[in-house]
Amino acid sequence: MFIDGRDVPRQLETLEHTAGGKSKKHPLPPVIDLDNSGRYCHFGLENALAGISPGSYFWHADLLQYAHVYKTNPECLPHCIRQKVQQLDTDAAIEDAKRLLRGENARKNVPHFEVDFTADGVQIFNNSDKAECIPICVVVHSVSESSNRSLCEPIVLKIRSPIIIGVAHCKEKPNINVFLAPLLQELMRLDPNNHDVTGRQFTVSIRCVIADWPMRSYLKRVKGHSGYWSCERCVQAGVSRVIYSKGSKKKKKKTIQFLELNAPPRIDEDFLSYCKSDDCPDEHINGLHDISPFIKLNHPMVSGFSLEPMHTFFAGCAGGRLKGIAFKQNEGKLSSLQLSQVDQRLALFKMCKPLEFDRHVRSLSKCANKYKHHETRDMVMYILIPVFSGILQDDKLENLLLLQLPSMGGGFFF
Repeated sequence: MFIDGRDVPRQLETLEHTAGGKSKKHPLPPVIDLDNSGRYCHFGLENALAGISPGSYFWHADLLQYAHVYKTNPECLPHCIRQKVQQLDTDAAIEDAKRLLRGENARKNVPHFEVDFTADGVQIFNNSDKAECIPICVVVHSVSESSNRSLCEPIVLKIRSPIIIGVAHCKEKPNINVFLAPLLQELMRLDPNNHDVTGRQFTVSIRCVIADWPMRSYLKRVKGHSGYWSCERCVQAGVSRVIYSKGSKKKKKKTIQFLELNAPPRIDEDFLSYCKSDDCPDEHINGLHDISPFIKLNHPMVSGFSLEPMHTFFAGCAGGRLKGIAFKQNEGKLSSLQLSQVDQRLALFKMCKPLEFDRHVRSLSKCANKYKHHETRDMVMYILIPVFSGILQDDKLENLLLLQLPSMGGGFFF
């Protein structure tokens, strides 16, 4: 697939038969024109879960995540998945045929998938004026014999593989209703409460939506992070604060701070009431004329959207604290000798970095203001004490540990 105007195929190329008369095994779906001169290619949620989607990274790689379930409880898997496994195991195919002849293959319940939904814009070029790609992905969290929890407990997958179910290519975010229309149609057809089971091998429900703040604001149709009523977990108006850059009163940055610690929490049942009216000053949602399509799925609009830690924690308070230690005198800047000692320890950790870590933490004195979110996370979660012990004052180290404690204990699923 190409990019910048050629990232999705022409409609003639998505037909099942090529010009030479040969049939494609997994033809690409037709292109959908969006309202902002963008285009969208929907591979399909049902195809993704059945293992026949063009959005699969590697063919049959998705079978690895179902291996444990197939061995212990194959009835939790739909026929399409079990059939793919049996194609790789002739003995299993023979046993399945014998059960069919004995009439033991009658299925009473429809298997149920619980998936995590995620979407995010990806800049292909350094120029922000160029178009971006917005992939929609799902990850299967658990499978069960039925959507009825009273009959069976879901089996949480130990290995999970993300699957692309659609890709949009546009310069700005498209109309949410047009963008998600194909996915919503599939989710409503595969909903466990939908009694029309024609041609349906399984049911699907969304466990949670995982996205950064700009994408959550787009999906939920709520105020962005600069709004006074933008907090997604409590009902309070933010306070505007102006922060001046170091050594300059001209360079200033406006921030919104939420100071109330005991504000009433937002709840799923009252989500549509968080709209400005004569009786309510809350401006959390954009308006009753601009409602999220997730409302149609009865998806919880507060608890059903995870607050990811990369932007809410690591890029904010944790990253800011490290910048203060490295550069700002009024925030406890270390001396040149102390920073040199910290850099020496970080260089030592670079030499013994585990393979599971995607990057090492660079020099604090030179790169603290350029840290990637992963570097800040690794610093706070794994090497905070050995890096600063004996260098940072005890009370300041304890202050940093107050950031580490909730991150390790809470798991960041707020």
